[in-house]
Amino acid sequence: MVRLLASALLLASLAFAQDIPRPPKADTPYLIHAGNLVETETNDATDVSTEKEMRYAVEGATSTARTPLALPEFAIVPESLDPSVLELYRFEPINGRREILLKKKKKVMAEPYHLTALPSQQKGVYRLRVAQTLSPGEYCLTPQGANQVFCFTVF
Repeated sequence: MVRLLASALLLASLAFAQDIPRPPKADTPYLIHAGNLVETETNDATDVSTEKEMRYAVEGATSTARTPLALPEFAIVPESLDPSVLELYRFEPINGRREILLKKKKKVMAEPYHLTALPSQQKGVYRLRVAQTLSPGEYCLTPQGANQVFCFTVF
């Protein structure tokens, strides 16, 4: 049993040590799929807030970037975008668009998922890891305080 656990840990560490492909575009997160990269959907979220709610929306009910992984990982080459300031949020599909309700009557409604940015073996390439399992749905990575979003779907 101990040998089996040690073997599993060794395999997991070797898998992490494997190099990831270099993303073709800087400042754009890419989903890592078994050595292949899938570009996230880059968009700008529109402020659709009211007096009592802080809400942002992206057109389209679903993202073109899709992953079956409940714990997705991303590769990014930062130039002007610091990977450590990226936050991960879940969208809700409403009336043909994806929306996120951040605040309602000054109460925080959406908390970001925890991300870890780690340098890869390749110079200038970072790996972003999600710390908790994502259920099927619409998600986005966004720099803190910005309207730019990088969308993807977990199915």
